[in-house]
Amino acid sequence: MALRPTDEQLQAVEAYRSGQDLKVVAVAGSGKTTTLRLMAEADPGKRGLYLAFNRSVREEAARKFPRQVRPYTLHALAFRMVVSRHEAYRAKFEAAKGHLSAPLVAEALEVRHPLLLHAVLGTLEAFLRSEAETPEPGMIPLAYRLARAGTRSWPEEEAFILRETETLWRRMTDPNDPFPLPHGAYVKLWALSGPDLSFAGALLVDEAQDLDPIFLRVLEAHRGRVQRVYVGDPRQQIYGWRGAVNAMERLEAPEARLTWSFRFAESLARFVRNMTALRDRPVEVWGKAPWATRVDTALPRPPFTVLCRTNAGVVGAVVATQELHRGRVHVVGGVEELVHLLRDAALLRQGERRTHPHPDLAMAETWEELEILAQAGYAPAYGVLRLAEAYPELEALAAYLERVWTPAEAVAGVVVSTVHKAKGREWDRVLLWDDFFPWWEEELVRSLDWGTDPAHLEEENLLYVAATRARKHLSLGKVAGLLEAAERMGVYRVAEESTRTYLLLSAEVLRGVVEDPRVPAEHRVRALKALGYLERGEETLRTGR
Repeated sequence: MALRPTDEQLQAVEAYRSGQDLKVVAVAGSGKTTTLRLMAEADPGKRGLYLAFNRSVREEAARKFPRQVRPYTLHALAFRMVVSRHEAYRAKFEAAKGHLSAPLVAEALEVRHPLLLHAVLGTLEAFLRSEAETPEPGMIPLAYRLARAGTRSWPEEEAFILRETETLWRRMTDPNDPFPLPHGAYVKLWALSGPDLSFAGALLVDEAQDLDPIFLRVLEAHRGRVQRVYVGDPRQQIYGWRGAVNAMERLEAPEARLTWSFRFAESLARFVRNMTALRDRPVEVWGKAPWATRVDTALPRPPFTVLCRTNAGVVGAVVATQELHRGRVHVVGGVEELVHLLRDAALLRQGERRTHPHPDLAMAETWEELEILAQAGYAPAYGVLRLAEAYPELEALAAYLERVWTPAEAVAGVVVSTVHKAKGREWDRVLLWDDFFPWWEEELVRSLDWGTDPAHLEEENLLYVAATRARKHLSLGKVAGLLEAAERMGVYRVAEESTRTYLLLSAEVLRGVVEDPRVPAEHRVRALKALGYLERGEETLRTGR
């Protein structure tokens, strides 16, 4: 069946045909990939590079895009242009399969203190994702800086962390040094080499709201040389915690918008508009799915999907929905990593010998050191402590996860996922779990001065992404008060719009009286005063004062 593009898609395609840079702001479920394919088909003589966020999206593009467009993930493109062509780098990469373990770094730098090792590894990760050519003080993990900056030894510590980070960078990029080459290092090598992508007539960049700065450096270097099309949804930016930036803001170019979502009906779109308006950041989205979508607090009928904010929430959801999934639960991304984490944490807590530490816990040699890491803001350590508090028998919990998990999503009664792993996915019935930060609660928001920290917007974005994974039923029973808050906002917005319309109509009538010379002067003066009151009222509504 032939595809009938919407007016919004046709406008985006026409803008692409101009050959100028373009940014396409596309809401969840609006057919981004379809729109990009329409662009490519509209200009079959133009070679293109489609740069995807992950492998599954790249594979989908490979099936759907015309032949003159070559799909890659940015990592795969960097790997091909750096590692594949260099025998020594291939050997360094294979030495650790692209990963850098904490014990290996500890041995290389002769660092034994877990907090200091955490600081070096965190600084290294931030440096590899950045555009900088040398490590900088701001790359040291914030929690560590806050904890140590006031101490007498801090200047020496800061210098040590930056110096050792640079040592690691130098060793991993030296082809004659056997020290492993991780993913982030070959990407940075590629970006700093000034790669030339001008063999393509257009760079089609998907999920541009979540690019690492190092990737943005490559794209910005092609300004004026290659047409750049950035496609994304700023409200789906959920990787700022690891340094990702919204490339949409950096591109000075005409803007096209895709506001129609074909994933869900207008009832869910209305909820999203009201929910995102709670902090005065409304998303313009309109539900165009041909089926009905429920938004309520009722538990969905199985099979359904539970979306969580954290891995601890994932474990809690699996345990809590046991009767519903009846031994057949699918965790997106698998349970192997979680099981390994739980078993290693159990050994750490009991003080037993660990032959294969989990990478997230490798910095700690005792349970006390894990607690110190958690207090310093190391998220994996904090998550393990939460799990241990809720489920003291960590080994039994690991065995339970192995027993109930099925690799086949299609036969699972319940599917469980974090929001980050659910990105790009959709399900008929979705239940939001209870571990989202309740930013819709007025008293809590007032106490935190909400909106002053970029992390606040990311918390809102997580909920937006989670809610827009649903097609036919979104259940809000576990996020107390959210539906009520959104409905209150909906009533307020309707009332505000109605009041504004009334004021505008009244103002039009009064202006007619003021400007009509047949009306006696005293009545025209009264009408002019009344018009002033109305216009000030209208301005109050418009500015929110």
